[in-house]
Amino acid sequence: AYDLFGNSLGDSRNLGIANTRAQNVVAYVSPTFGGVSGVVAKVTNADNGAATSATTEATTALVKFAGGPVTVGVGMDAFNNSIDTKVINLGASFAIGSAKIVAMYQKTSDVSAIYDEQSVMGVGASMAFGNHTVKAQYYTVSDTPVGGGADTEGKLMAVGYDYAFSKTF
Repeated sequence: AYDLFGNSLGDSRNLGIANTRAQNVVAYVSPTFGGVSGVVAKVTNADNGAATSATTEATTALVKFAGGPVTVGVGMDAFNNSIDTKVINLGASFAIGSAKIVAMYQKTSDVSAIYDEQSVMGVGASMAFGNHTVKAQYYTVSDTPVGGGADTEGKLMAVGYDYAFSKTF
């Protein structure tokens, strides 16, 4: 994974507009061949529970290589919404013994009626000591408003500690 805080407070999805988990997904997940795998998915009625009659469809594709200490992934989402939002994700991780370095970049175009573009970049590192893991990551986001205007920016820094309980606990 390229986000050391997945589904928690320091998660990169706290910054990105295009980071939602869709409902109503039909997907094909390929077997792994020489470390390479892929996913193709179609999302229908991805309104994410919003109280609206608007529906959004999306097509998603992902290719990932995982071999030895290196993992690299590229993903693309194309939304069939009122503004045809497109998202490109790049991620990489490198493990050195019990240490791990991660990086992620996401570019979203035609984001909304307010923002024309959004870019999210981040880096992180973790170190495991037995059942203990110390981790930190830093993300920055930049939005370009529709029709010009000043860019808006945000930053997220997260530091964490995980303890893996034994299976007999």
